Amino acid sequence: MPRFGIILAMIATVFLTACTATDEAPPTVGASSVADQPIALDWKLAEGETIAYHTAMTPLDNPSFELNWDEFFTWEDSSNDEGSLADVANRIQEGLSGALSDSVDYGMVSVLKPNEQGNVTVLMILDSLDFSADETDTTSETPAESTEEEDWQQQFTESIRKMQQDMIGTVQLRGEVAPTGEVTSFYLSNRQKNLLALFFEIPSHAVRVGDEWEIEFDCLEVGAGFIVKDANRLNQVTFSEVTTLPDGRRVAVLDYLLVESISGHSDSQMLANMSSATTDQIPVSMQCSFIGQGQFLIDEGRWHQFVGEMAINSDGFMMANSVQAMALVPMETVPPQYIGLE
Repeated sequence: MPRFGIILAMIATVFLTACTATDEAPPTVGASSVADQPIALDWKLAEGETIAYHTAMTPLDNPSFELNWDEFFTWEDSSNDEGSLADVANRIQEGLSGALSDSVDYGMVSVLKPNEQGNVTVLMILDSLDFSADETDTTSETPAESTEEEDWQQQFTESIRKMQQDMIGTVQLRGEVAPTGEVTSFYLSNRQKNLLALFFEIPSHAVRVGDEWEIEFDCLEVGAGFIVKDANRLNQVTFSEVTTLPDGRRVAVLDYLLVESISGHSDSQMLANMSSATTDQIPVSMQCSFIGQGQFLIDEGRWHQFVGEMAINSDGFMMANSVQAMALVPMETVPPQYIGLE
């Protein structure tokens, strides 16, 4: 999973210029009645209305992924001959590394519309895929015969890409949020609930400038094979200020700071009866962070924009590192092919 070490430079926000109903000078943030009054940040979609957002999850570097088999297996009674445990492990590693080390830009479209239950249906649709290209110029080189291992890895990578491309135009996440902001889709997988909460959960109660709250976001998971010795979590969204756009619309600026980390070691007895498996305790650590900012239109009840950066890292048996830029950008019109989806 991806490394917590990258902190997003927060997007600069403009100062409050909203004027009162009279011709008085505009108040300053923190000293005005606006900052002291509770504000309900609710989704406000009219009956029959549908809105859409470009939903970006763009890699900022080439993600790395490696299964560290040598930490768990000694291979003393196995060779690298075809069919051996070591050979199978190496093939899995080669295939996964080739498939997961590509930088894939997932172009999503999120469609929101009110439903019969009075909630807001959220459909996250895979609209496009952009695979990282190999920039190496090999036109002047003499083609080399590929090995069996290289052929296998290439086929594995191509099969995964084909499956991903076949999903273009399909709904990848289907959930609901209440108009007051809380996620109502309790039945979703943790990963999907994380995305839904990150992009579309807003405080279910009226908030003032300076208030802080948590969202339903839990990034890290481990199984029974790992013994956690230290765990830390900061889940904080802050209502930092009220400001206005050049066209006069009021915006609530929300700052996101979500950080999780765990460390420990493997259960030495988990693989005790497996041939070639070590009984040593293998150190394991994981970190995840999201830092971002959203601008919520107070009177219209929807995002003006939402941007942030997600970083995940793990060390131990699975060594992975990735960083993604994440954003919501309103679309002027909903793509017609997505209007009728349920």
